[in-house]
Amino acid sequence: MPGVAALLMGCQVTEAKPVWSNRDFMLRSPAAVGAGVVVFVGTKDGATKVWALGASDGAVRWSADLGRTADGGLALTVVGDQVLVADDQTVSAFELASGARRWGTRAVTPGTVDGIYTLTPPATAPGKLLLAGKLWSRVMAVNAATGEVLWRTPANGHDQPQVLAVRGDAVLSYGYEDVVASGLGDGVERWRVALSSGARPAMTPLVDSVRLGAGHGELVVAVDGSTVLGLERATGKERWRYQTKGPISFAGDATTVVIADGNHTIGIDATSGKARWNGDASRAVTALDGNTSLAIGSGKVMALGNSDGKVLASASVDVAEGLQILSAQAGKVVFGDLGHTFLASFDGKKITIARIGDHPPALADRRFADVQTVDVASDGATLVTHAKSGALNLYR
Repeated sequence: MPGVAALLMGCQVTEAKPVWSNRDFMLRSPAAVGAGVVVFVGTKDGATKVWALGASDGAVRWSADLGRTADGGLALTVVGDQVLVADDQTVSAFELASGARRWGTRAVTPGTVDGIYTLTPPATAPGKLLLAGKLWSRVMAVNAATGEVLWRTPANGHDQPQVLAVRGDAVLSYGYEDVVASGLGDGVERWRVALSSGARPAMTPLVDSVRLGAGHGELVVAVDGSTVLGLERATGKERWRYQTKGPISFAGDATTVVIADGNHTIGIDATSGKARWNGDASRAVTALDGNTSLAIGSGKVMALGNSDGKVLASASVDVAEGLQILSAQAGKVVFGDLGHTFLASFDGKKITIARIGDHPPALADRRFADVQTVDVASDGATLVTHAKSGALNLYR
């Protein structure tokens, strides 16, 4: 990624330059990337629509009326050749290439208390879109081709699920009070594990807080207050638990779960829960690729081998309060604090750090540009950031 050297908070970093930046829209949903376009729900000149901007130049390729727009947020995802958009009651599908409306359905029965909790990103499975319920651990499955509601789970569980994840033939719904596994085909509950803390997980904000190791009987990792739990995917049976002392984040693979809490970085055997290795303290970890994690510490980031904790590469950067990991995909991690956002790239040998965020016009006063990134979309090759100021920036 091209850029010029810049001195930031005492550390040498690169100032990333976007391919394009757009300030014309007030975003109502996260953005998504697919088939050479960036799609989102946004308001422009008083009209709220689904918009598609060309990834090459940021120009409008098409726009489509939603028909109904709730007062709250909206969820959006790209599945195959279509864009799926959900508000608190309905789900609609649009052709990714043209914006033509394919179908719209009322996923929530009129007059019921429940709704779609659009702050929880939807999950996808072949032919299905999975949506979280607003008030309880309800999950709704919608046929992605027709909009038909296939099943709904009972509304009798945790408040405001934080993550939906499809793992094999099960849907995991993870909230503040429990983890629930339901059948992907029928929505029937398979198991439920209560979280004893009764409080929000003490986690460093991550993209996905329910992880699965594909080996050793398959593992679900969940957070219960300050405790990390290793659960069997098929039954929910607890394999092991690890007590931490600070905000938790974790990564790893089928054999090793890598945990950081600000005091320790440790590799846990996914089967037994026993420590494989102990490393330097780091504030957060996230996946780089199938067998490597990125650890963010005090003044530096490190690429660690999951199996042995070996430091494969490191780079210097200072991250202040409010650490968040916004995206991790294809060897690239977007993270930041309350004032700055960084892109860490690992090529297998070297880590490079670039600052990203808002990029005001050349004549604008940078003191009034809010560079904090609030969400990120990526398809691996293309990275789109949405800054707190409202700017969309695309990088390659």
